[in-house]
Amino acid sequence: MFNKIKKLGGESVIYGLGDALYKTVTFFLLPIYLKYLTPSDYGVLESALVTRSLAILLLSLGVSSAFFRYYFKAGSEHEKKLIFSTSFLGFIVLQIPLPLCFIFFNKWISNLILSSPEYGIYFAIVAVNIFLIGFRMVPLQLYRAKGQALRFSIIMLTVATSTMIFNIVFVAFIHLGVMGVLLGNLCGGLTGILLVMPTVMKNFVFRFDFNVAKKLFKYGVPLGMSQLPMALVLMSDRYFLAHLTDLATLGIYSVGYKFGAIVRIGVIVPILRAWNPFLFEYGDGKDAPQLFSKVIYIYFLLCMTVTVIVTLYASPIINIMGKSQYSSAHKIVPFICTGMVLMGLARMLRAGILLSGKTYLVAIIMIFTLLINFAGNMSLIPALGMHGAAYSFLLAMTFNMVLSYFVGRKELLIPLELQRMIKLALCSISVIGIAYFIPTLNILKDLTSRTFFFGLYVVLIFITKCISESEIKTLKNKIFGRKSLAFPKL
Repeated sequence: MFNKIKKLGGESVIYGLGDALYKTVTFFLLPIYLKYLTPSDYGVLESALVTRSLAILLLSLGVSSAFFRYYFKAGSEHEKKLIFSTSFLGFIVLQIPLPLCFIFFNKWISNLILSSPEYGIYFAIVAVNIFLIGFRMVPLQLYRAKGQALRFSIIMLTVATSTMIFNIVFVAFIHLGVMGVLLGNLCGGLTGILLVMPTVMKNFVFRFDFNVAKKLFKYGVPLGMSQLPMALVLMSDRYFLAHLTDLATLGIYSVGYKFGAIVRIGVIVPILRAWNPFLFEYGDGKDAPQLFSKVIYIYFLLCMTVTVIVTLYASPIINIMGKSQYSSAHKIVPFICTGMVLMGLARMLRAGILLSGKTYLVAIIMIFTLLINFAGNMSLIPALGMHGAAYSFLLAMTFNMVLSYFVGRKELLIPLELQRMIKLALCSISVIGIAYFIPTLNILKDLTSRTFFFGLYVVLIFITKCISESEIKTLKNKIFGRKSLAFPKL
C-alpha cells in the first residue's frame, strides 16, 4: 500500500512544485498590481479573469476524467493515440462558439457583468485567451496520463514565467493597466501552444472516431455539467460583490481570496491532479478503501497545516506588499482556505461515484451546493459585504463535503479516520481562531508572535496524536531510506 501512496506522493510533489513555482511566479505580479492598480481597477481585472476561468471550466466538459477513463482502458498505442486525437479534435471544435460570442457581444457581456459597456474590449481579449488555453488542455492531460508530471510542470512554469515578463513590461513600464495584464496573459497563452505542439504532432492521428467521441461525451458531459455549478460556487461571489457592493470592495476581496486560494494551488490541485489517474489505476483493488482512507487523511493533514500557515502570515504579507487600502483583505483568508480544503475533500469522497460511472450524482450534488451558495450570497453580502461572501462560500463547501460523504459511501465505503480528522480540525481551528484576533504590531513582533502560534499548532498535533510516532518512523525509513520517493518520469 505504501508504494502506491508513494507513487501518488511522487507525482503530487512534482505537480506541487510546478504549481508552487507557477503560483510563485504569478504571485510576484501581485505587488505590481497593488502598486499600479486601484482597488476598483483590480475589481475589473478580477471580473475579467474570473469570467475566463468560468468559460474554460464550462468548455472542459469533464475532459480530464473522461480522457483518463478510456486512455487507461486502451489496449494498444494506436488506440491511445486515437483516443487522444478524438479528444483533441472534439474539444477544439466544441470550444470555438463561446469565444466567438465573447468577441462579437463583448460590450453586452461587459454591461451584464460590470454594469457598464466600457470594459468590452477586455472581454474580447479574454475570449482569445480562452481559445489559447483550451488548445493545450488535452495535451496536458496526456502528460498526466503518462505520468510525465515533470514535463507538465515545466511547461506550466514556462508559461507562467513568460506571462509574468509580459505583464511587467505592459503594466510597470508601458503603464497599460488592466489592458496590460490581459495582453500579458495572451502572450503567455501563445507560449503554451508553442510548447505543446510537438506533443500534439507526435501523438496525433488523422482520424476522428465517432464511437470513441460518443463514449467520451457520455461520460464527460455529466462531469462537465457538474463542474459548472462548482465553478459558479468558486466564482459567483465576485459577480455578486460587483453588483451588491462596489468594484473597490470586489478588488479588496479578490486580494484576500488570492491568499486563501494558496492552499488550493499549493496542495489541493497537485494532489487532485495525481488523484484521478491514481483512482482509476487502483480503484478495482481489494485494498482500495483502506488505501483511499490513508490518502484522504494525508491530504487533510497537509491542507490544514498549510491553512494555518497562510492564515497566520497573510496579514503582515498583505501589509508589506500593498497599499493600506488592501489591509482588510486578510480577514476573509481563513474562511476561503477552509472552504477550499473541504472542496477538495468532497471530491476525494466521491471516489465511488466516479468508479461506478454514475457521474450524474456528482451533478446533483453540485446543483444543491450551488443553490446553498447563491442563497448565502444574496442574503449575506448586502448585510456583511465581502465577509458575507466568504461565509457563504464556507457554508456551501461544508454542505458539499457532507453530501458527498453520504452519497459516495453508498458506492464505495471508505473507512475514514474520523477521530484523528476531528482532532486535527480542532487543533487547526484553535490556532486559526487565535490568529484571527492578533492585533497589528510592528513587523518583527508580528512575525514572532505568529511563528510562536504555528509552533503551538505543531505541538498540538503531536500531543493529540494526529501524527503518530510509528508513522513518522515509517515515513523516514521509506522516504529517506534506500529507496527514494517515486518521482515520475519526464
